[in-house]
Amino acid sequence: MLPSLSNIFPGMSFGERLEKTLLPALTLTLVVTAHMMRMTRAAILNLMAQPYIEMARLKGMRPLRVIWRHALPNALAPIVNVVALNLAYLVTGVVVVEVVFVYPGIGQLFVDSVKLRDIPVVQACCLIFAAAYILLNLTADILSIISNPRLRHPK
Repeated sequence: MLPSLSNIFPGMSFGERLEKTLLPALTLTLVVTAHMMRMTRAAILNLMAQPYIEMARLKGMRPLRVIWRHALPNALAPIVNVVALNLAYLVTGVVVVEVVFVYPGIGQLFVDSVKLRDIPVVQACCLIFAAAYILLNLTADILSIISNPRLRHPK
């Protein structure tokens, strides 16, 4: 149904580009999305047993409003961490997807450079992957501190 090679050329129409990139994009996102949804569900269910959630229910708030107004803001810190770690996984997982689907990118450059024993290019690719991983983890830590007021002040 979808092509296994995903080479994109400048003269291609939008539909052709979408068709060629759909399979690699699905490959990268389906695993990560399932993990993020499972962790979000676990974080929310963990908070649903808290007394302030029970009090909101007893006041007569609708269940969806209780989740959006009370549970989700408090569950945001672990969700942000999971999202950032999954994005970091995507940065390194793109190497496999680019090689499998013959998609030209930094992952394909990395593998070709390893084959050709081009050490400076391999080091540069590793540095780019490491920098992206570190920046995503730093962003996750900053966002979790911003989203959780209890983490802003030392004990």
